[in-house]
Amino acid sequence: MESNNLGPENPKTEKSQSGSDKKARSAPASPARDGAKTPASLLQQAINAADHGIYITDSAGVLELVNPGFCRITGYPREELLGNNVSILKSGEMSADYYRRLWDTLLKGESWQEEITNRRRDGSLYQAFQIINPVTDDRGTITHYVGVQNDITETLRLRAERDTALSELDAIFSNTQDAIFLVEVDNLPSQKETHRKEEFREPDSPPQPIFRYRKLNPAHEELTGFTTAQVRGKSPEELLSPETACMVSRYYRICLETGAPLTYEETLNLPSSTRTWQTKLAPIIRGGKIVQLVGASRDITTEKRLQERLRTLSEQDALTGIANRRKIQDELSRETTRALRYESPFSVIMADLDHFKAVNDTLGHDAGDAVLKETASIMAAALRPNDHLGRWGGEEFLILLPETDLSGAAALAERIRTAITGHPIIPDHPVTVSLGVASLGELLPSPGTDQHPRETRHPRENHPREPATPAKHLEELLRLADARLYRAKEAGRNRVQACGPL
Repeated sequence: MESNNLGPENPKTEKSQSGSDKKARSAPASPARDGAKTPASLLQQAINAADHGIYITDSAGVLELVNPGFCRITGYPREELLGNNVSILKSGEMSADYYRRLWDTLLKGESWQEEITNRRRDGSLYQAFQIINPVTDDRGTITHYVGVQNDITETLRLRAERDTALSELDAIFSNTQDAIFLVEVDNLPSQKETHRKEEFREPDSPPQPIFRYRKLNPAHEELTGFTTAQVRGKSPEELLSPETACMVSRYYRICLETGAPLTYEETLNLPSSTRTWQTKLAPIIRGGKIVQLVGASRDITTEKRLQERLRTLSEQDALTGIANRRKIQDELSRETTRALRYESPFSVIMADLDHFKAVNDTLGHDAGDAVLKETASIMAAALRPNDHLGRWGGEEFLILLPETDLSGAAALAERIRTAITGHPIIPDHPVTVSLGVASLGELLPSPGTDQHPRETRHPRENHPREPATPAKHLEELLRLADARLYRAKEAGRNRVQACGPL
């Protein structure tokens, strides 16, 4: 007999019922709505509203109740689940030991909590954290099982991607071989070398010392494509392009003039390829004079790419590709501080999709995700290069508009609203947005006065309170935009609100 999702058939139950018996099963009737809600009706509403998947089976694993969250996670409609054994979700990925431990736990009357891999209706796999509890009658006999599943597929994917990036970064640090090179310092450049350096030397400046390579280690030869035989006795100007040679020699001169170790990063176009290096350079002193420089260069090209990738993951919203809340908060703080310092206009737009929950509930989360991504794309297309767009949370977006006053921000908000309303994101399902607009200028003292619009005096004080800090202005600006967004919602949605009490 095939195992069900709780595990192999409960050894203390008989074989599952025949097909005709399963078809006869139905979900418990919903409580009647006749005025005041009963505890049972409230419980049913809570189960239906839960984002997690909730299900109840009989002692043989036949499904008797599923909530919408369970249907969404598994991809099955309710009618295909009820009356079927929960083994309909079996993926074949779980071991026999997993199910043995599961049943050992449940038959003791204890709660089972562990991750599981199931298969959706469309054949795709999903990972869930599952909690199963046995339900007993008055005699202590198990009659049912109630389970709760939390879909963690995306969480595990992001965790694996993060772990892979960190693992690769650790491998680079642990296994990279440094490229070692030795440079002779020649304070009497030849006529040929002096001529080559004229392009990069200031008029009337004294002749610069010449640096000649003496030796490379095998790792350096392998990484750069140069050999010791090729470079011995030659200067950077003889081996590299004029621009690259000028940059390399400049670092050598700094080390020579300071007489101290130097660490720097450089991107060089070498025979092997164009690579980024972290170089540590140190002077070798003999007789009170620097006669050589020794350098150790580590190829950090891949590391830099990984750092950029990790930075993007930490600042970018995974679904829409725009800035996440942390990133847009950083930009908001910077733009507010800059606007206050230079007394320049600065405005924000708080936008929220109308009736977004209904999209998720009626069309599914895939449709909701599509709406969020397309909305972000429409907003981004309407902005200038120096504007900022971020996902503030859920279906809410925040737009930052440097060098923009209230009227300009309101006009942009209206263009965005019109663009979203007129764009067929989901066929036969209009998508609209409400927007609240606020400007920093509304919070600053009026021209010719020192009084802040929201500044008040305490009855016992004879002087105004101290001026608000940038952080306080930021807080007030967001509060005002959010309040106007709320007013737009109250006024019927699908509108821009750019005025109202401070």
